Amino acid sequence: MTNDESPSRPVTAQLLLSAKHKPEALAEALQDWLDTLSPTASTGISGGVLSTRIPSAEIDGFARERGWAAAPDVLLQLHFESLHAARQLIAELPETFHTEDSSRRSVMFSNELVQLEDLPERWADGTNTVKMIVTNHPKAGMTLGDFFDHWKNVHGPLVALHGPAMGYRRYAQHYPVSDPVLDRITTDRAWHTPPIGGITEVWWTSYPDMVEGLASESGQEASREMAKDEVNFVGAEHLTAFLATEKRWGA
Repeated sequence: MTNDESPSRPVTAQLLLSAKHKPEALAEALQDWLDTLSPTASTGISGGVLSTRIPSAEIDGFARERGWAAAPDVLLQLHFESLHAARQLIAELPETFHTEDSSRRSVMFSNELVQLEDLPERWADGTNTVKMIVTNHPKAGMTLGDFFDHWKNVHGPLVALHGPAMGYRRYAQHYPVSDPVLDRITTDRAWHTPPIGGITEVWWTSYPDMVEGLASESGQEASREMAKDEVNFVGAEHLTAFLATEKRWGA
């Protein structure tokens, strides 16, 4: 699903950033930068979500058990009315944000596919939802086409089936949108290659609900079922995962 898109079609830019020190300080720097922007027709930005890593023995352990790699600290998702507008803003990104380890920065354009949706209160006042963010990579020898087909048509429905036993309330897949302009920007600035297998997001109603779901007997059995399928298509040594809280920006 790494297809070229018309410059006039909507797209989401995914910025994966890492902090030298505290993730909260990097998130504050990003928020300050966002406050200089305006989600309007003139900028082509329709809104976004800022997700900041929080400590989690459960998710860090979840990743270690699967042999996954070290994760970033912040995910900034900006929604654009057109690919052209996304290109323009990414080209104008600051070289580094306060406390950022810019050598680990990566950016991708994507389209979203939601496979599980049971979180209508996500943005309601007083909610404390948390989410796991996973960056994906196909296993060695697997084509991207086969990877995306398996992710969408086999693993996605499997997660939708077993995820609720682990407390999952929302599950979304973000498929990369290939773009030669972004490739040139990434190469010129020596940014990291973005996750070629896209990004996964999983939501829980709250941290306690996540802990309860993952620790339950049914949740652990569900996790084992999903792990059995992961070895069929993912390159675990390249995957990353972190737990985050999210803050909506703009519309």
